[in-house]
Amino acid sequence: EPHNGLTGTTPEDGYYALRGAYEGATYSVGCDTASYCRRKSAINSIPVAAYWCVQTITTTGYGDVVPQTVLGKTIGVASMLMGLVMLALPITIISENFALEYQRKELLRMENEEKLECELLQELQRKRDSRRRRRGSLQKEQQGANTE
Repeated sequence: EPHNGLTGTTPEDGYYALRGAYEGATYSVGCDTASYCRRKSAINSIPVAAYWCVQTITTTGYGDVVPQTVLGKTIGVASMLMGLVMLALPITIISENFALEYQRKELLRMENEEKLECELLQELQRKRDSRRRRRGSLQKEQQGANTE
């Protein structure tokens, strides 16, 4: 009988709980033959594993009602994947449009800030020029008064 080197299992057994591998909650010490210690896996082929994987990834159902036939599982997988596609495509389109709109509004906000800064700078330059002119005229008046 072929043996994989682990105590109490062979490759043909299909058991996932090995003797002595899980101490505590899943495997009791000294538990060798009890049915709750070593259960045969329900996943016994690649198609069954693929169905389990798709059902798990799409988080479909609670596992209380599952199709039993190959046709039922095929239809189930097709509907799960179509549901995923029907949600994934619109969500990506909506999020892309949201990102573009956000960028557009941010750019508009920055342009408005730059415009306001330019207007404020021009106002400050006008005030500075006005002060310079006034200072120049006051200096001329004072020089004229000093020469008299």
